[in-house]
Amino acid sequence: MRRLIEKYGKYIIWAIAISFLLGALVIFTPGRFNIARQGSPQSRETALIVNGEKVTQGQLDQQYQSLLNYYRQLYSQAQMGRFDSQLQGASGARYQLQLKADVAQDLIRRTILNQEARKRGITVSKAEYEAELTKEVRSQLQWLLSYYQMTEDELRERLAEGGRTLDDFKKDIRKELEKHEDELKKRIQDEKLKAAVVGAFLPTDDELREYFEENKPQFASPEMVRARHILIKVPEEAPEAGDHETEATTPPAEEAKGRTWLDELDPDLAARLGPNVRGWASRNGKAKLNILVTHTDGTRALVQGTSFSDERAEWEYIKRLVACPEVKLVQEAGLLTPRPELILKTQEEAERALCAPSAAGALQPATKEGSPAATSAEAKARARIEEIKRQLDAGADFAELAKQYSEDEGTAQKGGDLGWFQRGQMVKEFEEAAFALQVGQLSGIVRTQYGFHIIKLEDRRPASTFEEVKDQVRSAYLSEKKEDQFTKWYQQTRDAATVEIKVPLLQAYLLEQEDKDKALAAYEQLAAEGKVADLYLPYYIARLYEEKLREAEDERDALASTAQPDDPRLKTLEAQIAEYSKKVKDNLYKTLDAAGSDQALFEELLTYDEQNPELHYRYGQFLEEMGRYNEALKQLDRALELKPDHAGSLILYGDIKLDAKEYDEAIAKYQQALPLIAAERERLKRVRTRLAQAYMGRGENDPAVELLSKVLADSPDDQQVLTLMGDILFGSGKFAEAASYYKKALESGVKPELQVKLANAYLKAGSPKEAGELFDAVIKGQSFYAADAYLGLGDVHRAEGLTEKALDDYREGFKRSQYRTQLREELGERILELNPEDTATRFDLAKAYKTNRAYDKAIAHYLELLKRQPQSFDAHQALAETYTAKEDYANAKAIYKKAVSLTDDQARKILVWQKVLESEEKLVGAGNKLGEDGLEALLEMARLYLSQGNTAKAQEQLDRLEKEDPSWRAEEVGKLKAELSGP
Repeated sequence: MRRLIEKYGKYIIWAIAISFLLGALVIFTPGRFNIARQGSPQSRETALIVNGEKVTQGQLDQQYQSLLNYYRQLYSQAQMGRFDSQLQGASGARYQLQLKADVAQDLIRRTILNQEARKRGITVSKAEYEAELTKEVRSQLQWLLSYYQMTEDELRERLAEGGRTLDDFKKDIRKELEKHEDELKKRIQDEKLKAAVVGAFLPTDDELREYFEENKPQFASPEMVRARHILIKVPEEAPEAGDHETEATTPPAEEAKGRTWLDELDPDLAARLGPNVRGWASRNGKAKLNILVTHTDGTRALVQGTSFSDERAEWEYIKRLVACPEVKLVQEAGLLTPRPELILKTQEEAERALCAPSAAGALQPATKEGSPAATSAEAKARARIEEIKRQLDAGADFAELAKQYSEDEGTAQKGGDLGWFQRGQMVKEFEEAAFALQVGQLSGIVRTQYGFHIIKLEDRRPASTFEEVKDQVRSAYLSEKKEDQFTKWYQQTRDAATVEIKVPLLQAYLLEQEDKDKALAAYEQLAAEGKVADLYLPYYIARLYEEKLREAEDERDALASTAQPDDPRLKTLEAQIAEYSKKVKDNLYKTLDAAGSDQALFEELLTYDEQNPELHYRYGQFLEEMGRYNEALKQLDRALELKPDHAGSLILYGDIKLDAKEYDEAIAKYQQALPLIAAERERLKRVRTRLAQAYMGRGENDPAVELLSKVLADSPDDQQVLTLMGDILFGSGKFAEAASYYKKALESGVKPELQVKLANAYLKAGSPKEAGELFDAVIKGQSFYAADAYLGLGDVHRAEGLTEKALDDYREGFKRSQYRTQLREELGERILELNPEDTATRFDLAKAYKTNRAYDKAIAHYLELLKRQPQSFDAHQALAETYTAKEDYANAKAIYKKAVSLTDDQARKILVWQKVLESEEKLVGAGNKLGEDGLEALLEMARLYLSQGNTAKAQEQLDRLEKEDPSWRAEEVGKLKAELSGP
C-alpha cells in the first residue's frame, strides 16, 4: 500500500483498504454467522433443528453465499485467480458440499452458543459494545500500519495531502465496523460466555516454566552471535583454456510472447519463477523491489526495499534465494501480498533467515576431493589463508583484509560482516567454530565445503530467560488453556445437544466424519430413492468406494509381505478390491452420464478403464467440442488402437480432418466407417454427405455426385445435400441445373445464403430478372449475406448497362463487407473497373490486400493511387508500410523519405524518420554501422525533438549519431549540441 499511496497521493482509494480489513474481521469472528430471516416458501423450510430450535434453509443458503463471496474477495485480493473455478465439475460439486457442511456446523455452533448465553442470562450492554468498537478501531488501524509498514505519522502525512485527518480515517473505519454491529456483539457475548464457562486460571510458576520450555521458539530469542569472516574458496577444478564464458553486460531485448533475457540466461529458473516474476527482467536502471518468499514450512517473509545496481545483480540474488531448498516460492510483493510473518531488511538477513546458507553467503557445490586439480587448488587456497592468518596475528585490521582478500562476494566489501545469526543458520563446521569464540577472538583456519575461513566474533547475545518473558508466557498460556477448556466444554455440550439435519445430502456428508460405511449407505439410499436433485450424487458414492479401495489395497500389500500366496485373507481382499474398483468405475460413469462432460472425470475414469475404446471416444468428443483438436485426435487414435472398427471414432476423426481441410485423411476414415454403419440410415446419410464434401474439397466431383445421389435417393428433400449438388453443378458451369437444385433446396426453408446461390445461378444462366428479385429479397431481409446480394445486384445492373446503379450497389456492398476480406476485394475491383478514379475505394482496397498479405496487389493499387495523388502523405506512408511488411526495406526507405517532405506535422515527421532509421538498420544488419540515410534520420529527429523542447530525446539521437560516425556533418551536429547546452 505504501507504493500505492506514493503513486496516487491524495487519490488513494480508502474503501479498498477498509474493506480488506473488515473482510477479515467479519469472516474470522468466532461463531461468525448470523441467524437471518428469509421470506420465500422454500427458504422457510427447516434445514436444521438444534435442541428444538429451527434453522431454515434460507439461513443456510444465505450464509453459504456469504462464505462464497468472502472467498471470491480473498482470491481476487490475493491475485490467486478465480475462486469459482474450484467449484466446477465433479470435484467442485463435492467441494461445495463440504463448504455447505462447514456452514451447517457453524450454524449449529452459533445456535448452541446463543442458547447457552440465554440460559446464563448473558447480554451485551451498550457500554460494552462501545468499548469493543473503540478497541476494534484501534486494532484495525494498528493492523493496517503493521501490514503496510507505515508509521502513524506517515499515514497522517498522506491523509493531509488529500485534505483529510487521521480522525477522519478512524471515523471511516468506525462507520464500516458499525455495519457489522451484530458480529461485534456476538464476539463480546462469546467472550463473556467463555469467561463464565472456564472461570479463572491461576497457573503456577512450574506450569509456566514447563510451557515456556515446550514453546521456547515462540517466546525466547535464541542465542545469537555477530561475526566477520574471510573466505578463500577452493574451486572444484582449474578451468581449461576456452572454457570461460563471457558474461553479457546488458541483457538483450525482450523477445516476443513475454520471453526475456532471463529465459535465455537460465531457462530452468525462468520456468520456475513464472511469467509475472520474469516481468521484472524488463526494467532498466537501478532496481529497488520487495520480494516475497514462501518457506517450505509455510512461513512468508518479505525482503523489503532491496536495492541493486542493475538487473543482473537483482537476478543473481533472486537465483540464490530460489536455489535454497527451503524456499518454495518467490514472487514480487505488491499491494495485495498476503501478510508476511517476517519482515527482512537486507539480502543477507533474508539468506540467513530462509536458506541456512554457509558463511560464504552463496550456495555452491562442494569441492570434488581427490582429483589432482582439486588437490592443487586446495593447497594454493590453504597457503593464501595461512598468509592472511599471519597478518591478522601480527595485528592487521580484520575488516581491511576481508575487503582486500575475501572471496565471499556478499560480505567482502562490508569487511566480512555476516551480521547476527543463530545456530542452524550456518554450515556445521562454521557454526561450531563461531559459537566457541569469545567476543573479539579470532578462530583458527576453518575448512567448510566452500573453502577456508577465518572468523572473528564481534558480539554475542544470550538467549532469553524465562524470567525475562514470564508475562508473555503467562498471557499465551492462559489464552491457550482457556480456549482448550472452552473447546472441551463446547464439544460436551454439542454431544449432549439434540441436532437433526433435515437436508439428506448434508446429513450423509456429515456422517462421513463419523462412519464412512453409514455415510455410504445413506448416499446409496438417496440414489435408490431418486429424490435428490444433485447430479453428482454418484460421484460422492464413488469417492467413498475409492477410499475403501485404497484401504483394502494397503491391507493386501501389508499382508502380502508376510502371508502365503494361498492365504484366504488375501483372496478375500482381492475380491473386495475387485468389487470396490467396479463400484468406483460404475459410479463415475453414472456421474458422466448424468452431469455431463468433465475433463477431470474422464482422466479419473481412464485410471480404472483405460482399455475401453468407448471411453476414449467420448473423451475425444469432449475435447473436440472444446476446440482441442490435437488432444481429441490422440484419444481417437487410442480408441482405434483398441478397436479398429469403432465407427464413432472413425467418423469423428474424419470430421476433424475435414474441418482442417486435410481431405485425404478425412476420406480414408469416412470410407472405413461406411460399411460399419450400413444399417444406420441417419448416420449413413450424414457420413456420405461429409465424405462427398471431402471429395469436393479435393476437387473430385464424380465420387461426390455419386454419394450425394445416394443420399437424395433416400432423402430427396435434404436441403444440405441439394445445395451441395447445386454447388458442384455451378462449379462445372451447369448453371441452369444448379439453379434447379438450389430452388428445390429452398422449398425446405428460406435461407439468405441459398437465395444468393440461386440468384447467381439465374444470372449465369441468363435470367437477370429472376436473379435481381432474389438479390432484392436478401437485401430487404438485412441478413449477413446482404453484401453478397449487393455484389450480385450490381452484376445484374451492369449486365443491363445501368453502370451508375451497379456502382451504387458495389459501393453499398463494399461498405458492408469490412470484415470479409475476399468479398471486399471482389467488390473493390468491380468498383474500380467502372470508376478507376475512385481514389477512396482504391485506398481501402489496397489496405484490404495488405491485411490479407496480398502485398503485390496492394502495392499496385497504391502506385496507381499515387499517379492520381502524387502529394498524398497517407498513400506514401501506406505504400512504405506495405514494402516493410514485404521486407523490401530499400523501397520502404525510399518511399518514407518521400513521405517526410509531404507533411508539416512534427509528430508525423518524427514517426517517418524513425521508420527510415528502422529500414536502414534492417538493410545494414544488426551491429553494423548506419549509412547516410540512417545518419540523416538521427540528425533530423534530433532537430525535431529540440524544436519540441524534448532535449532528452534530442540528446539521445545526437549521442547515437556521434557514436556511429563522429565526423559526419560535424558542424551541424555541433550547432545542435550547442543549442542543447544553452547559453
